[in-house]
Amino acid sequence: MQYPFENAHWISCPDCPADTAPVFRAEFDCSAGADAVLYLSGVGFEAVSLNGQELDDELLSPAFSRYDKTVYYRELSLKPYVREGGNCLEITLGNGWFNQQQEDAWQFEHAIWKASPRLVCAVYCGGKCLLASGSDWLCAPSGTVFNSLRCGETCDARIEELNWHAARVMPPPGGRLRRQTIDPIRVRRTYAPICTVPFASPTIYDFGINLSGNVEICVEGAKGSRVDIFYSELITINGRVSRELIAAHVHSQRFQQDTYILKGEGQETWHSKFGYNGFRYACVRTTGDCRLLSVHARQFHTDLRDAGGIETCDESIRRIHSAIRQSSLTNFYHMPTDCPHREKNGWTGDAWLSAEQMLFNFDMRRAYAKWLDDILDSQRESGQIPGIVPTSAWGYSWGSGVTWDAALFEIPWQMYMFYGDTTILLHCAPAMRRYLEYLTDVLDDGIPAIGLGDWVAPANIEVIPDGALRAAIAVYVGRLAGNIGEVIGDQALSEAGRKVARICGAAFRREYDSLKGCHCQLYYALRLLLGLTDDMRADQDGLLESVHLADGHVLGGMFSASFVPEALRCCGAVDAAWKMVSAKGFPGWDDLARKCAGTLGENWYGGSSMNHHLFSSVGAWYYKALAGIQIEEPGFKKVLITPYIPEDLPSFRAWHETPLGRLAVAWDEKALKIEVPGGMKAELELNRERRILHAGRNTVERKPA
Repeated sequence: MQYPFENAHWISCPDCPADTAPVFRAEFDCSAGADAVLYLSGVGFEAVSLNGQELDDELLSPAFSRYDKTVYYRELSLKPYVREGGNCLEITLGNGWFNQQQEDAWQFEHAIWKASPRLVCAVYCGGKCLLASGSDWLCAPSGTVFNSLRCGETCDARIEELNWHAARVMPPPGGRLRRQTIDPIRVRRTYAPICTVPFASPTIYDFGINLSGNVEICVEGAKGSRVDIFYSELITINGRVSRELIAAHVHSQRFQQDTYILKGEGQETWHSKFGYNGFRYACVRTTGDCRLLSVHARQFHTDLRDAGGIETCDESIRRIHSAIRQSSLTNFYHMPTDCPHREKNGWTGDAWLSAEQMLFNFDMRRAYAKWLDDILDSQRESGQIPGIVPTSAWGYSWGSGVTWDAALFEIPWQMYMFYGDTTILLHCAPAMRRYLEYLTDVLDDGIPAIGLGDWVAPANIEVIPDGALRAAIAVYVGRLAGNIGEVIGDQALSEAGRKVARICGAAFRREYDSLKGCHCQLYYALRLLLGLTDDMRADQDGLLESVHLADGHVLGGMFSASFVPEALRCCGAVDAAWKMVSAKGFPGWDDLARKCAGTLGENWYGGSSMNHHLFSSVGAWYYKALAGIQIEEPGFKKVLITPYIPEDLPSFRAWHETPLGRLAVAWDEKALKIEVPGGMKAELELNRERRILHAGRNTVERKPA
């Protein structure tokens, strides 16, 4: 191994039960206040202390990855914690994604990397290695006698005297060691219960919002007494937590359950360390002689910095925008996940459809760069990528296909447009070329043979045929590849992309032009946005007619939610788009945000999961339509502001922190105000008139449209 691990070995704890978290310890000498640094990779997840003090506030590190391809390590400063003379370093390892024991639908219990938790670490000071992991370290099974990513954790606080023995040198996980640069997972909010559920026994605490994280308890009582915490996002009408839907794909009797066994010494405060849960409610059951003193929820996720925001007098927009943010944040754990309870998987389809709103709302540079590396690690030699990333094996035979795989192209392109940096395009280009070769291999007379359709569309509606959606998204991917190739000077990528777009576009028109006259909103939206039409006016009429028949509501699944409002905006029917995104009742975003307690659900009904981000693309529509922010040159070097000001929206403000500084667009009943950062070329188009905006604050008097 290379610096800083050339003196270190990977070690594990022999004879540690598979569900128990092992703890490792070693001592080293140092001067108080010395500039000592710990380099550490402990998989699955690590908890680190020096001289009895926790080292940092980062949770669930190192980041999940394809461990047989990439393993991340962290660099931690020990300076605030080292003392004069001997120092004792302790590292406890949870199973995490690395050593999953419980069976689930995605088969991570059979992962190619699965093995007992292990670590490699070294301590340096002034260029000298003071400590390195090896067989001279001590280890023992800890008091965390059970830990599982989806099933929860049990801590037996009575176990204080550990059975220390020598650690064993073991093979590494298999992947190359890389320094972790993604923003860490941290506790970002805490919630006190807003109430308890009446008449429920055991007590069910309601935190009032769908969140992800865990519950911290403070308890006192007799030694051996027990506290069990059961997490859920729903309760039944007779006052019980309902977990059948969110536990459906985890094949274990235990699910989202934390347990603490008291040591019986005054007040004891505890929370789990090696997992997280999706919940609104926590059912807390005490057994034995103990008294619960306090309960609060800790929300934690990847610490994504705000890059944008929306303020408005409209309560519905505030509710939807808040739900978009909450769903996005509580589904980001070193990767974009689909839900924080039953799955926690990085579904590529969900991720690329929500990418643009994520980039408007949050600083995604490091987060997306890491996840794109996961996609590259998961790509097969054939060019295929799985439907969930990272994955060990599941997702190649179900869930993959161009409709989901477009993440490999859309996310790098959007990052380029937002940040103006071609680095990510160059990094992903070889994988894109391989993917286009693979896509060509699975074309059946121009139609991609595999791939999911307009997922979670309402029942009994006219939906776009799966083949039509696959062909249209292949056109979209091909054109993106063509643009990317042009930007980075990769002629092979550009030509391959254009070829795919040409073949699939011709196949779409040959096979699906006959659908003209249908009432599928997504069909017309894709024809308009991708230019797959010879009669734009007829397709505009078809789209508007299909929207009218739905009483202005969006009628389709996750792709409809993304492309239909955008098509209406782009073809000049922004009034219809505004009616759609602000519609009340089913199906719609306002209705969904009301049903799901501060998040968005997996389908328009509220569905089997109430915390997903697959319908969140409307968040980008707010910035692009209401604020009118159009990126005309990458990195916001040039923008066109084309705000849509509805008569029933008296005030609105949106801001985004561009690479050049803050861009803000706001209006009230009297004036439109636009703040332009220095170095940005900006124009305003309003009432069919254009004017150049200067750096600083611009005020334009409102006139009748």
